Amino acid sequence: MSKIRSALLAALIGATSMIIALDQVRAEDKSLTFVSYQGTLQDSQIKAWQQPYTASQNVQFENDSPPDGAKLKAMVEAGAVSWDVMDQGAAFAEQNCGKLLEKLDFSKIDTSQFPAGSVSDCGLPVYFFALTFVYNTEKYKDHPPTKLADFFDLKNFPGTRVLPPDISLGTLEYALMADGVDAKNLYPIDVDRALKKLDTIKSSIIFTKTNGALQQALVDGQADMGFAVTGRVIASAKAGAPIAPVWDKTILGWDALIVPKGTPNLTTAMDFVQFVSRPEQNKRFAELAGVIAATSKATPDYSDLNKTFNPRLHDETGDRVLLSNVKWWAANLNSVIAKVTPWMSR
Repeated sequence: MSKIRSALLAALIGATSMIIALDQVRAEDKSLTFVSYQGTLQDSQIKAWQQPYTASQNVQFENDSPPDGAKLKAMVEAGAVSWDVMDQGAAFAEQNCGKLLEKLDFSKIDTSQFPAGSVSDCGLPVYFFALTFVYNTEKYKDHPPTKLADFFDLKNFPGTRVLPPDISLGTLEYALMADGVDAKNLYPIDVDRALKKLDTIKSSIIFTKTNGALQQALVDGQADMGFAVTGRVIASAKAGAPIAPVWDKTILGWDALIVPKGTPNLTTAMDFVQFVSRPEQNKRFAELAGVIAATSKATPDYSDLNKTFNPRLHDETGDRVLLSNVKWWAANLNSVIAKVTPWMSR
C-alpha cells in the first residue's frame, strides 16, 4: 500500500509541476515589451509585426524607446530586465552577444534568405539601410556628380557637404574608395588614410550631431551634398529637398532584432523573433517604413519615391552595393571614435 501511495504522490507532484509550468508559459505569453526608435519606424513595426502576432498568438505589446545600450547594461547587471525584444544596430548585437544578449533560437528560421554575413548568433536582420550619396539638383543641375570621387572634388563641385553623426555607417569607406582603394580591400579600414582624404574637404563639411540635423541641412539647402541614411533621404525628399542619388558604390548597414539577457519572457520573445523573420512580415514592414527588405524572399511594393532611393534597384552591374563589415566595426568602433573625435575638433 505504501508503494501505491508513493506512486500516487509522485504522480500528483508531477501533475502539479506540469500545471505550474503551463501556467508560467501562459503568464509569459500574455505580453512583450518591444523597444525601438519611435516615429514612423516603430509605428511600422507595430503594424507589420506586432498587430498580426497579437491576432494569432494573443500576445499584447508594450512599446518603449529608445533602445539604449547603457540602460540595457544596467538592467542586466541589476538582474532586473524589463525589455523583451529590441531593434538595435547589427554591431551592437556582435559586441554584446552572450553578455547583454541571449543567443537566438534559429531552429525555425530560414537563415538562407538573408545576405551572407548578416545573421549573427544574437541578431536577426530585420531591415537594411544605405548610406546614400545625394546632391542638390538645383545646385548641380547642369553638371551633376556621378561618382564618390566627386564628393571630394571641391574644384569641379564646390559647395558644402554634410556628414552623418555615426562614423560607422560608411563615411570612412567612401573616403577610401574615392582615394583609390578597391571595394574588396576596405577592411581593415585605414583610418589615417580616410581622414587624410576627408581633410581635403574639411573646410566645406557640416558635422551633425543627429540625423535630424542632417535632414534639416538637406531640406534647408545648407548642404549641397551629403551622405545620409535611407530613411532620412526619403524624409528629406518628402519635405521638399531637391535631391537626387549618386549610384557609385553604396554601403548597406542593417538593424537586427535582439533579445536582452535575462528577459522574463524568453520563450515568447524567441517565438516573436521567428515570426518577424517570415517574408510576409518583412515585406509589409519594408513597404510601410520605406526601408530595404532584409530577406531575399520579400518582394515589397515600393512607392516611386522609395524606388528612387533604393540602391538594390539600381545595381545593374551587381557590384555596386556592399555590406558593411559589422564584425570589424564591432571590434574597432571605440578605437576609431577615439581617433576621429579629436580630428573633427582640429
